[in-house]
Amino acid sequence: METHLGLLSVAGVWAIAAMSPGPNFLISAQSTLLFGRRKGFATVLGIVCGTVVWGLAGFFGLSAVMAAAPGAFLFLAVAGGGYLIYLGLRLVYSSLGASGLGAALREDPPTQVSAWRRGLFTNLANPKTVAFVGSLFVATLPAPAPLWVGLTAVTIMAVTSFTWYSLVVATLAWPQIRDAYGRAQGWIDATAGIVFVVLGMRLAVSDLPDLAAGA
Repeated sequence: METHLGLLSVAGVWAIAAMSPGPNFLISAQSTLLFGRRKGFATVLGIVCGTVVWGLAGFFGLSAVMAAAPGAFLFLAVAGGGYLIYLGLRLVYSSLGASGLGAALREDPPTQVSAWRRGLFTNLANPKTVAFVGSLFVATLPAPAPLWVGLTAVTIMAVTSFTWYSLVVATLAWPQIRDAYGRAQGWIDATAGIVFVVLGMRLAVSDLPDLAAGA
């Protein structure tokens, strides 16, 4: 009974986390609105693969390794923040006009693999996720948790992420919504780009004071 309640808790907490607005939502929405349903679902699959990576890392204790090696954690945070900033700057640039990146992307859209890769890298950009997942497992799963329990928890996380972001893609892929996006694409891309840049900067610099204090 304890195990089942723990898995239900994982499902509930992860559903709330997945539905909270963030980079994963932005990248799945942007891929769908700009390139259509198929590229949106490819991006979602990339996000789900990232979820599996973070879930396995959290279960097998990578969060403890990162806590013991703050330099490695900082490197991953800066690299992930830099990637989000890069995505944001591309979106801001694309909003400058039809002759910018947006038009070029429409003429040469990404492949399914590259759309999948964008979802994966966006999800993996935040190494703090592994600490969150590790804490979630410690708080909800029995200790020590058998392997099958950990794998079940990771599967629940993956299915939850896939369900939510697939719903996002299916909703935004409606022609009426994509047409509305097309009319306001410049403003939407600029806003999303700025959000990506801010999130990337926060991720890249948020742990610098802690690292300096521990030096």
